[in-house]
Amino acid sequence: MALTPRWVGLVYLAAAAALFGGMYVVSRWALTQVPLLALMWLRYATALGVLGAYGLATHRRFTLTRSQLGRVAGIGLVGMGLAGAGQLWGTALTSAGWASVATASTPVFMILWARGASPAGQRRGWLGLGCAGVGTAALVLGAPAVPAFRWGVVVLVAAALGWALSSIWASHIPRRDQVFGITWGALVLATLVLAPVAAITWHPRDTTWSWGLVWAVLYLGGASTAAALLLWHRGVMLAGPAAGAAVFFAQPLVGVVLGGWFLGEAAPVALLLGAALLLLGARWLTDPGGPPLRVTVPR
Repeated sequence: MALTPRWVGLVYLAAAAALFGGMYVVSRWALTQVPLLALMWLRYATALGVLGAYGLATHRRFTLTRSQLGRVAGIGLVGMGLAGAGQLWGTALTSAGWASVATASTPVFMILWARGASPAGQRRGWLGLGCAGVGTAALVLGAPAVPAFRWGVVVLVAAALGWALSSIWASHIPRRDQVFGITWGALVLATLVLAPVAAITWHPRDTTWSWGLVWAVLYLGGASTAAALLLWHRGVMLAGPAAGAAVFFAQPLVGVVLGGWFLGEAAPVALLLGAALLLLGARWLTDPGGPPLRVTVPR
């Protein structure tokens, strides 16, 4: 039996979330080798190369219409620019596990940004929002009593808010064949904006290159940016903004497990509690067992 577009979208979203989870682990290590904004630029420049090769091989359209420029600017500047910088900065201040869990609040913010229908009679919707709010508070208040660490958690939550808004814009892409062009255009914009800042703050000759760093940049650019962005944008277009909440468990799961395995990071009770509450809240927000939260995407 053929999969419906919604199920295909859910598969895309789950794959993207898993790649995002690995991004925090790789970024945490790579940030010890390369400055933050330089790593962002290397990530996006690599992604441009990968996306460009994919687009040429599959005969995708690189051109944009005038009506698409606003969405490209929003996704490029807010999602890939501000939210992307916040993700890396927060990861540098905290850990891969905390970063992957804190930004798991993205689907909840997506539903809020999308102006879900009034929860009157939708008890699960209220419970979901309340549970997710308590989970976010648990992450901030339960973080180690180090000012920089707690500030990093706040930055990560803010980055999740920005990425949610960017995802709402992506969910309103009218046709599947426009996903590539809009993703490409947003990535070009983010790379160009970052280039002068990266050039000022980073001198390549001062970096000790190794195969580990090369593979890290290739993963960040090719897998967790080029592939993940295409999967995420196409997923929210097919399944809708609320669907991301149902499968976003993959990001914190991958981030916490791989962070502990490769980086030796601990998983304290506050982190696990926050993750559980966030995922439970997201599940209630999209649980088919109760009256559905209808979502209207703002234009």
